[in-house]
Amino acid sequence: MVRYYGTGLTRLDIARDRGLDFTVTPRYRVDDGIENARVLLPRCTFNEETCHDGIESLMGYERTWDSRMKTFRDRPLHNWASHGADAFRMLAVGWFELNEMEAHHKPKVNRSIR
Repeated sequence: MVRYYGTGLTRLDIARDRGLDFTVTPRYRVDDGIENARVLLPRCTFNEETCHDGIESLMGYERTWDSRMKTFRDRPLHNWASHGADAFRMLAVGWFELNEMEAHHKPKVNRSIR
C-alpha cells in the first residue's frame, strides 16, 4: 500500500492498471509469518530444477544469535536468502489468510432430519 509521492498511486493501483489483481495480505509479525511458513512447508512439493533458487533461499534463511542476550533475535539475518525466503513467508501468510476467509464463508449445511 506504499504510495508514490510523484503520482499519488499505490503499488496496488499500478498493478491493477496493468491488469494484475491481488489481495494485500495483512501485516503480521515476522516470527508469526515464519511459523506459517514452517507449517506450510511440509505440505509443499517443489520442482528441483525450476525452483532451485527458491529452495536455496529457504535453506539459506538464518536466525541471528544475540551473544549478549544469549538468545536468538526476533528478526532473521538479512542476507542473500532474505528476499526469496520472505516471498515464501508472504505466500504462507496469504495462504493461511485465504483458508481462514474461506472457512468463514462456507455455507452452513443443515443436516437435521425433518
